[in-house]
Amino acid sequence: MNQSMDMYNECVGKANLHKNLYHYTSSDALEAILKNNSLRLGCIDSVNDSDENKRITSLWNAKVYVLCFTHALENSAYFFENYGKIRLNFETEDIKFDKIYSEPELINCFKDFRNDLGGQTNWSHKSYGLSKDWCIYDKILADVCYTDCFDKHTAKDGYELNAGLIKRKSGLDNDRNPRNWEMEAETRMRVALRPIGSENVLDEKTNKFYHLKPNFKYIYIHLPIIKSISLSPFISTKERKQIIQILDDYYLLDKLLS
Repeated sequence: MNQSMDMYNECVGKANLHKNLYHYTSSDALEAILKNNSLRLGCIDSVNDSDENKRITSLWNAKVYVLCFTHALENSAYFFENYGKIRLNFETEDIKFDKIYSEPELINCFKDFRNDLGGQTNWSHKSYGLSKDWCIYDKILADVCYTDCFDKHTAKDGYELNAGLIKRKSGLDNDRNPRNWEMEAETRMRVALRPIGSENVLDEKTNKFYHLKPNFKYIYIHLPIIKSISLSPFISTKERKQIIQILDDYYLLDKLLS
């Protein structure tokens, strides 16, 4: 447990040292971001690394949500090619996630497990299908740790403190293409949910316990201040005009675009 906690603290500490973080996205996603004034975190079982989620215990893998940034600029051509032709630049200190929502319009705010619920499971709570049935267990901004061997990071007791923070240095993406993950220099916002009621529910047919999973794929935070927006040098004139129109529609100043 101490080794796991040490890695957790190290990853969080490294993220706090970055002045800027960058998020790559598409024009459609940019429009949704600006329209709703929010950023989206996706469930970790949908990340583009075919190996990453396999090492995470079933207790955690459907309850962890991540939003991916990079703290490096030198590989911008790679990011523009693989993650979107638009780069959003944020100052790290502006990225706040004190409130986390189940809807992109920033409604239905999740409660904090430790603060609002006193750190206690509500054993009488039997509903799990709605966002109000879930709460925030942990929320951090942390650098990803890259490893040659997942086995040395296995949580033997199922307590996956570092779920969503460990990746192989290289591997295959979901399309079976080889990737050098380490070059992505990734920093993640990671939010772990847990049910207000019991973590495990008895299946009366099999007489076995199973882990509950939220029925929503995404959660959201308020959009931080965008320091600047950069476009791929290989973007077409048509796409550039489309993006400028999106910015005009949502009253962003031209100086954001570089």
